[in-house]
Formats: sequence, C-alpha cells, structure tokens
Amino acid sequence: MQIELRPYERHGSLNGRAGNRLVLWILADPHYLSPSLFDRQADAFRSILAVNSGKLIEHMPEVMEEFLSRALRERPDAVLFPGDLTLNGELTGLLEMEQMCSHLEAAGIRVLVIPGNHDIDCRYASVLTGDVSKPAERVTRDVFITHMRRFGYDNAISRDDHSFSWIVPLADDLRILGFDTNTTACPGGIPEGTLTWAENVLAQANAEGAAVITMMHHNLLVQNRFMETGFVLKNRAEVFNVLDNHGVMLNLSGHIHLQHGSRENSLTDITTASAAVFPLGYGVLEIAEGHREWNYHREYMTQFQDAALRRMNETCERFLQDTLAQLDISEADRTCMRKAGQEVCVAVFAGWAYRPSDEEAEWGCRLWSERASDTFWGKYIVSAIEQKHMEETI
Repeated sequence: MQIELRPYERHGSLNGRAGNRLVLWILADPHYLSPSLFDRQADAFRSILAVNSGKLIEHMPEVMEEFLSRALRERPDAVLFPGDLTLNGELTGLLEMEQMCSHLEAAGIRVLVIPGNHDIDCRYASVLTGDVSKPAERVTRDVFITHMRRFGYDNAISRDDHSFSWIVPLADDLRILGFDTNTTACPGGIPEGTLTWAENVLAQANAEGAAVITMMHHNLLVQNRFMETGFVLKNRAEVFNVLDNHGVMLNLSGHIHLQHGSRENSLTDITTASAAVFPLGYGVLEIAEGHREWNYHREYMTQFQDAALRRMNETCERFLQDTLAQLDISEADRTCMRKAGQEVCVAVFAGWAYRPSDEEAEWGCRLWSERASDTFWGKYIVSAIEQKHMEETI
C-alpha cells in the first residue's frame, strides 16, 4: 500500500527575551499497553480491538521502541507527554512507561509528564490474555505521583497543592506550566484552587520577564465542532481568560486524538494527535533562537503505517455503516461514499486538508452533501471537506 504522509506545520510568536534554540518533542496519547497484559490471539483482546477507536494497540510497544530510539539518537531538549500514557490506567504499563522516561532522562533529555483521563483510577484497566478480560491492577493518583513526579513535578519552581500541576523552567526566560485536568474535584477541567495558583505563577513569570508555554491533556480551544463536549475543558472560558490576561501565547494539548490548531486572540492551542492512531506520529516544537518565535511540525514513525491505516479505515467503516445502510442508493454509490468517508476521517485525524484521491471519491463527497447532509455523520464529513483552514498557517 502506497501511503502519502503529508507535512503538517504551524508557526507563531512567543514573548521570550533571549536564549538558544530549543527543540521539544510532544508524544500525545500513546495509550501504551504492556505486552504482558495481552495476547493478540486471545478472544478478550480481539473484543477490545473490535470496538476501539482506531488505536493500533497491539503494536504500540514497538512504536514506543522506535520513538525512544529516535529520541536517544536525535537528542531533543525535552520530551513532553500530555497524558494518556497508558491504555486504561494499568499499573504494569505505567511502570514500563516510567522506564522509558528514565532512559530519556539518563541521556540528558528532560521529560515532562501530566496525567490524562485514562491514566488514573480507570475502571477499564484489564488483562486481555484469555477468553474474557480480567481486572488489571490500576494506577491510583498516589501511585501516579510516586512514579511520575520526577518528570516535571519534582523539578518545578512551584507546585499546585490541589493537583499534579507544576511549572518548570526550560531557560531563564522560558517556562512550561503543566496543568492536571483530571482531578477528582474537577474532572475535565481545572479546579478553582489550581487556577488561583496558576494566576500567581504566571504573574511571577511576567514580573521576571519569562514566557510561559502551557500544557494540558484536554483541549483549551475548540478543535472540531463535532468533538467539543468532553474534549474541551469544562471551564475553558475562565482558564482562557487567565492565560490570555497573562500573555500566554501557546498551549499544547492532546486527548481528542486528531491533529489540529486553533487560535483565539494571540493564544494558539495545538493539539497533537494520538501516537497510537494513523499516521503514528509526534509533534516537534522548535523554539527559535531569541525565544520570540515557534514552529511546530509533525514527524511520523516508519513502522506499521499500513496496519494503522487499515485500523483507521475499519473504525471509520464501523462508524459510517449505519448511516450508509439507511440511504436509498445503489451499491456503487454506497461504495463511493464509503471511500470518501474513510479518506475524510484519515485527513481529519492527521491534520491534513482533504483532497479526494480520484473521481470515485469526488462523487462520494457529492453524495454525502446531497444525500446525507442531514445526518450526524453526513454533517461531520461535509464540514471536514469544507474545512480549508487546515492548510493555512496559524
């Protein structure tokens, strides 16, 4: 299968003062499952694959090995993990992710971690080696802090008392503020106490002339109007006002699994697509010398792209089949719509503007607009086809 891995690039401003060029890698939502917790031939594992949302779960151990090897070879200044390190909060997976982070740290690469909604107290943590799934030992909040605190939290110049939030200096004039958006007090948002703490550390950064880049699992800005509830922070307006009022110009997020960037006022929110979903990549954020500009682009893994694309297409087919089955059209037209729908989903999650591959796909797009635009998936596909801003520089 010939796969075209198209570029994705954004750039913007930053309010630093001086400093050397920095390179940060962002690996979002790897959803790592330890090989000891699954058997690829087991019915329990196959059942999970049949309903999962496009993740290439069975190959993530090898994908993480490739990522680790690249990082150790190319030596970015820091690697950022904006949450969902594990599939569903399995302790064994977290311990193995901790080992990977330790290898990076031992090589002189700074590692910064915040939790995602799948990392702590997740009731779906399972062992998938038999006919049916069995409960796996879960990661509790205390366990997550114990094993991940040295990756940001322990190196912080300030830590929040209400969450696993921290602020770490990368340079004299540049800091990373990691927000925990998965507390029991405010799941999917940022607690009031944390927001007060953030105002104080941001005011201190302003007074000391330091720029701040924020990182959180949930999206700060709307990245897709069909994927807003549950993906964007519950109290996004309050959080945005605090960041905007203190001159934050760049936020890094994940969670939604698709690649995108949105801007409001002078603040850009870049959401890095899941490393477990086609096209299996990670973000590269380059802070230019002088710390006044940033450039973001995507890099892709070399392994398992064919398998990841097949998994994405299978997932799209599962989502679209009910809508397609209800339409009074020929099987040939249904095939065209299926093809267009799959191509659109691939483009949306990769962050690419959609381009039909051939006349059959073009006809499928027209049919989605003419015959299914009043359905949920029809509206989604038509909006993605028309979403030209993906090609533009923020």
